[in-house]
Parts: sequence; structure tokens; C-alpha cells
Amino acid sequence: ATDAPNLTNATTTARCFEFCTDLLTINTSNWDFSTITSCREMFKSCTSATSVGDLSTWDTSNMTDIKNLFFGCNNLENPAIHNWDTSNVMQVGAMLRGVLNFNRSLAAWDIGNIVDLSGFMTFGGGNFSVANYDATLISWKNQDPNTGLSPDFGSAKFTKSPSDAEASRTILTNALPTPSGYAWTITDGGATS
Repeated sequence: ATDAPNLTNATTTARCFEFCTDLLTINTSNWDFSTITSCREMFKSCTSATSVGDLSTWDTSNMTDIKNLFFGCNNLENPAIHNWDTSNVMQVGAMLRGVLNFNRSLAAWDIGNIVDLSGFMTFGGGNFSVANYDATLISWKNQDPNTGLSPDFGSAKFTKSPSDAEASRTILTNALPTPSGYAWTITDGGATS
């Protein structure tokens, strides 16, 4: 089917396609997500999926929970989530866990309400370019984020010191009090050599 479901009265698409291991592609580009607050595990473990449509068209302004959204979608081609309105999002843990082909800056994300980034890109991040990771670190540090978060960027690397990215990462991981530190525990591939 190519038509879009009527989500007007829905608030969740959680687990809609979870464990649909034979799902290859689905076009969600014209779906109206404006009333959706949770997409938790919507595509979790869709291990064969290569495309779920142009995600940049999703209205994510009311979403609070996108945890595990693409968990285990190791064949998914670079999801276009870079421009999402994340101003209300709180749960992002393991969203891109195992997504091997992700490479977009998340500098435009508003992370002010996020309380869970655990396992964000675990077993991924290998294609997350240094430039995109740098931009993400710099932007996220400048937003005065919540303290004590534990994002995992897989094997992504940041620009070696002296760089704004390493300085931003240092501030994010420094002990409290803010603004000199946010007590984050960041897992990544370290600095470039």
C-alpha cells in the first residue's frame, strides 16, 4: 500500500513494525506524525530495512519518546533525522543502536529536555564523520543540556585538540557544577590521530 494511515486520533506508533525482519522498505514520508508523542521501538529490529522514507518530513514537534526507534536496523541507509524538532523529546536512548550507516550532524537538535541518551549509537557511529560529530558536540555543549547523561556515539571520532569539538566534549564530561561541566559519560572512538 502507498497510502498513509490516518493518525489524526493517535498519540503513539510505538512498536508498529518491531521485529518485522522481512520489512525492506516502507514510505512514511507522507504520514502525519503531528499528534504522535511516542515512536518508541517503532522499527526496532527491522534488520532488513534499508529505507523508511524521507524522515525529514516527519512532524516531530510533539514527540517525547523516540527511544529504540531504529534499534538494530543495521541496514538502514542514513536516516534523515538531522532537522527534527526535538524540543519536547525526553527519551532517546539506543535510538540509533546498531545503525551502521548514519552520518548526519545533529547540531540542529534541541536537547534541552532530553534525560536519556544511553546507548544512543552503540555498535554504530563508524560512518559518523568527524565533521558531523564535531558539529554535534559543539552545538550540544552550547545548549546547557541536562547533567549526568551517558551518550554512546559508537566508534565516532572528534577532532584532536586544539579544537572546539574537544573543548566542548571536555566541558560536557567535566564534573559539576555547570557551566564548566555537565558530568556526562561519553563513549566514542576518541580523538583523531
